[in-house]
Amino acid sequence: MSATIELFELFKERLTVRSDHAAGQILGVKPQTISNWRTRGSQAEPKLIETMCRKLEQDPMPWLLRAQADQAHDPANGLVWKRMATRLGISLTAVALAVSKLFSDANMQMAVAMGGMDEYAWGAMSSMSQALTILS
Repeated sequence: MSATIELFELFKERLTVRSDHAAGQILGVKPQTISNWRTRGSQAEPKLIETMCRKLEQDPMPWLLRAQADQAHDPANGLVWKRMATRLGISLTAVALAVSKLFSDANMQMAVAMGGMDEYAWGAMSSMSQALTILS
């Protein structure tokens, strides 16, 4: 199943809607667009992926990277996106480890309030802090 369809199904489930048409109206997309996702393997636009992720309270980054990998016509290009996702995951973990040592929870909350970190970054940092607490 493509990233877009998997995300769209989760979106419909969260909305408790059964029809593609009803969920599509909420997203502001035409039925033909959803049909293209299902039959042609096309992917949702990044703004739609972000909208669905917000409703699901999920980080859009993995979904965006998966959509790019799914959309790659050349298998080599798909592998590039998958490697990028892996590297990004490793890089974010390293940054989270470093930052968690520098900031207390109060400082991180202040950074969020000041617009220094978005809700997804805060969620990642919070999860990483919890993991570090368990591991230490």
